[in-house]
Amino acid sequence: MDGYITRIEKLHHETLNAPDPTAAQAELDSLVASTSSLINTIKSNLDRLGDDAKKGGSDAQRKVTLVNSQRKRLQERVQRFQKVEKQYRDRIRERTIRQYRIVNPDVTEEELSIALSDPNTQIFQQALMSSTRQSQAQATLREVQSRHNDIVAIERKVSELAQLFNELNVMIDLAEVTIDHINQDAENTRAKMEEGNKEVSRANRYAAAVRRKKWWCLLIVLLIIAVIVIAVVVTQVVNRNNNNSTSSTSNPSPTSTITTTPTATL
Repeated sequence: MDGYITRIEKLHHETLNAPDPTAAQAELDSLVASTSSLINTIKSNLDRLGDDAKKGGSDAQRKVTLVNSQRKRLQERVQRFQKVEKQYRDRIRERTIRQYRIVNPDVTEEELSIALSDPNTQIFQQALMSSTRQSQAQATLREVQSRHNDIVAIERKVSELAQLFNELNVMIDLAEVTIDHINQDAENTRAKMEEGNKEVSRANRYAAAVRRKKWWCLLIVLLIIAVIVIAVVVTQVVNRNNNNSTSSTSNPSPTSTITTTPTATL
């Protein structure tokens, strides 16, 4: 990445001083895009490693130290890249003002402000075209318009780099890792307790159902026993009555025998 930034700095010089900066500008645009993509990729990887470090573990301290050191190094590269882009923006502005003053020495500060903010406004173009150097004024207008687009792009890039710099400035704290780990353990414990309570509730309902079934089974058994006892008792009573009736029939009461004594005849 250091080589990319160094090359970008050299291309800035070439685009401002080369007679035909087309090739240098094309390489510059491509290299700026590649450098920005590389920075974002590295940051994403560091964020992922940071999230992994926050999970804790025996090597949490080593992971935190590694991630923070790499974030610091990347932050330094981002700061350098941002500085190079700001310098390029300022040099473009200075060049634009210098060229404008050449074709219009009487330019006011207000007209310069307009030229830098929006070179496509009618006021700026009329002021530029009022110059006696018409051919040079035309070329200056085209370059000012082109450089204005460059300034807008650079301003956007500088803003993005500033935001990225601030994000990288937030380092991972091992205490934060510990707290996150404790919070995760507490959450896991709470979830397990809730699941345990649900299991206990299901077990209580199951036990109550089993007890109800036992009572029903016991009641059925008692009913069966009662029926059997009643049947036995009834059977014994009936048999006893039958036996008594049979005994009375087979042994009738003895009848009296009257003996007639013959009467003597006189």
